[in-house]
Amino acid sequence: MKLKASTVWSTATALVALWAIVQLSNQMNTYRLNARPASDYLEVRSINVPDFSVGTNPPVVFDYNVVESFDGYARFAIVDMKSNKEVCSGWTLKRYEAGPPPPDPDTTLDDLMGQHCALGAGQYVVKLTMKITPDNGFVKHKPVTGNIFKVS
Repeated sequence: MKLKASTVWSTATALVALWAIVQLSNQMNTYRLNARPASDYLEVRSINVPDFSVGTNPPVVFDYNVVESFDGYARFAIVDMKSNKEVCSGWTLKRYEAGPPPPDPDTTLDDLMGQHCALGAGQYVVKLTMKITPDNGFVKHKPVTGNIFKVS
């Protein structure tokens, strides 16, 4: 049985077109997963540090909700408002499971930072940089700035 050249070319063209469609579809799926914003995984409503006196360890409200589970690296930094320089920092690495965290009314600034930060008198702000690694492996970054607080 002899095949016509036009039949061979038609079949080859169809196979190449099918291969291209599959490749494009895979790239689009990868793009869709990667294009999801960090807020699809984490919502931070506030980081609130009250004004406090030198030498005390104030309570802190870190109000957030995990929308979709992920592995996260949270880096907290306290920045002096006058010099705009970081004066203390700390980090945590953990698995964040979907849902609101359990209420923790006893969280202090030292707990949040993972260490004691000896702050002198001045105005400061807490900045969070969250590195979100969802199960699909595409890393997202979420920067959050807390309120300005005063130490006197």
